[in-house]
Amino acid sequence: TATTSPSSQPVQDAIAKVESGEQLGSFNRRAFQQSDWDRFSEVVASSATVLKLWLGSTAMGDVGAMKMAVAIARNTSLKFLAIGGNDIGIVGAQALGEALLSNDTLEELMLHNNKFGDNGAKALSVALTSNSTLKLLTLYGTILVEAGKHCVHVHILTLPLTAITLL
Repeated sequence: TATTSPSSQPVQDAIAKVESGEQLGSFNRRAFQQSDWDRFSEVVASSATVLKLWLGSTAMGDVGAMKMAVAIARNTSLKFLAIGGNDIGIVGAQALGEALLSNDTLEELMLHNNKFGDNGAKALSVALTSNSTLKLLTLYGTILVEAGKHCVHVHILTLPLTAITLL
């Protein structure tokens, strides 16, 4: 049996749940190590049963966001993803935006309290022009000046997005 560091044991437990088809409940405030995102995102990408993931404040950063973006692009079951409070910057937001271009199952994405700012919001808004399944996007607590807010608003005017929370 492989040993794991104390901080990655909860991650191993989460992976086991996703692999067994069990729904993963709230996983907020559990510190992932950057290396944990590789395996976790692979499992999420290949899962046909995971519907909801709460991964707020898990020390994701851009590296974890890029890994989860790959999972989002490949996953065919995930409907809800909460990744607020993870210090996701521009690079992570760009990766998530690219993933949304090919994802047709995610309906709710909670990205509040991250740090990608206007440039990240612009990358996400480009994805909103062709993603027809996303219904809820939360960006509150993510500092956007008028240019970022305008860009997001312009791209959602013609979409089925039913709610966007900026403040």
